[in-house]
Amino acid sequence: MAAGFDFTAGSEAARVAIGCVLVASGVLKLGRTDPADVAALGVPAPAATVAAAALPVVEVVLAGCVLLVGGPWPAALAAVLFALFTAVVLRAAVRGAAVPCRCFGSLSSRPVSWLTVVRNVFFLALAVVALVGGGTGAPPSWPVLGVLRGVSLALILAA
Repeated sequence: MAAGFDFTAGSEAARVAIGCVLVASGVLKLGRTDPADVAALGVPAPAATVAAAALPVVEVVLAGCVLLVGGPWPAALAAVLFALFTAVVLRAAVRGAAVPCRCFGSLSSRPVSWLTVVRNVFFLALAVVALVGGGTGAPPSWPVLGVLRGVSLALILAA
């Protein structure tokens, strides 16, 4: 680690960043997720129907927990969710499936690509950093948070 880096403040910045990503993802999908889009990513049809309805709500509720509840468990759940997302888009990218991601509603209509996988790995890494930090409730490092939000937004718009 670099001298002078406050890991706790950095992990809190990661926690806030993933909370913001989850809010954006969930809100942009609420009532707009087509089960056919989810199924096109390789999710079985019955699970795709449930996921299309439940996933945006789960993301918004989890975002609230990540942002407002202390302790490591919200970040752990976020890491699990991002790991699942990463597995789904990785599978689609390996298959070469030209299906829209829709990870951020209409903002992400481009087909799943390796950039989508990189974006999800980045979000998964942020969740792991937040988890390791333990959700202490310490004030986030504002410069680090600014960088993480900027990188997150760039990846959301690019992928």
